[in-house]
Amino acid sequence: MEVILIFSQPADSEWSSLKASIQNSSPRIVVAPGIVYPKDLAVEKLPLQLTNEAAGDLLRALLDFGDRHFDNKLVSERLSFGNLRLWHYMRFRMFFNLKREYLIHAAVEYYKKSYDKITLWIDKKPLYLPEYCQMVLLNPKVKKQGYNLYAWAKYLLYFTIKIVEFILINPHPEKRKHAIVDRSLKQWCRDAESLELKKDNYTLSNLLDKANDDFLIIAEAEQPKFKGRTDFMLSGRLLNTANRRHKTVNGEGVFFKGWLSPKIHKKRKIWTDKLTEELNLMENAQLLPIEKLFLAELKGLKPGIRFFMLKYLSFEQFFTKYPMHTVTAIDENSPATRCILDAAAATGSKRIGIQHGNIGNAQPAYLYTPKDRRMGVMADKTLVWGEY
Repeated sequence: MEVILIFSQPADSEWSSLKASIQNSSPRIVVAPGIVYPKDLAVEKLPLQLTNEAAGDLLRALLDFGDRHFDNKLVSERLSFGNLRLWHYMRFRMFFNLKREYLIHAAVEYYKKSYDKITLWIDKKPLYLPEYCQMVLLNPKVKKQGYNLYAWAKYLLYFTIKIVEFILINPHPEKRKHAIVDRSLKQWCRDAESLELKKDNYTLSNLLDKANDDFLIIAEAEQPKFKGRTDFMLSGRLLNTANRRHKTVNGEGVFFKGWLSPKIHKKRKIWTDKLTEELNLMENAQLLPIEKLFLAELKGLKPGIRFFMLKYLSFEQFFTKYPMHTVTAIDENSPATRCILDAAAATGSKRIGIQHGNIGNAQPAYLYTPKDRRMGVMADKTLVWGEY
């Protein structure tokens, strides 16, 4: 008996070929979530329970891998550089990048119990696929993603303006005791006192308004993707400081100053060389198929890793000169924000996180192991929206 698992969208001609090939047989045809199929073809959807269980298993495997020992040292420790906890920066991204690939492996394992032939319809060969699984490689007519040149041109203009501000306007960080990180796109929200509409950080607006002169605001914008269609909205929403200019330092200026430092580049080079050594050491050990997937994904994330190393070192340099008692941020588990919080913690600051997203077994941003806790991975305090 045969089961055909379809994980990529076939073209009309490929659906026609499938219909022709099964005229004298009756394979079971199963499609992954999001696949659009012809009405006249007997098709069933991948069980929702299997999809959910695969996501849960992947999360648990990521957590377990961080606690795995290689030569008596945890993966999470091997991938830590200073106070930069690289494994925890990357595992959130790895979860979303590997969800589809892991689901393919889970589906193959699930259906091999009942079928002696499994054929996978896919546009890209998964890594470490079992030999008994056959494949049909699809050729969807998808335009190759170009570089996001227009968005980056606007971002570089914005970046230049922020560098000029950083040079000309001194918010006197040496006089501040606490810092708040403001990385959100400015959106319409209401003033908590007057209820008037304004463009601001809609989550932290009231906190930023209430912050007195003991507080430094670290403001920066999210960079656009290098490829794809994402835009960068260059407008007053980004340039408007809501009358907080006197106590706001631009994160872009801190990063640029670090980028100019030969000392920081030298240290990053040492870290990247060490990272390569650690990944090679783990790659040469006895690994499960899922662990091989993790290492392959980590290697593919190296360009982003180098960026986060540079950003962390830039802010560590800043907080060494201007130490703070506390640093507060929302979305404190995303790498771009954690760089700032962890750099501050390296100089003695307490990290305060504000809940962003759900807290539960399906949210990788708030899943930790006891060993993570002992390593001080999570924020020192987390402000939540309810009881958990």
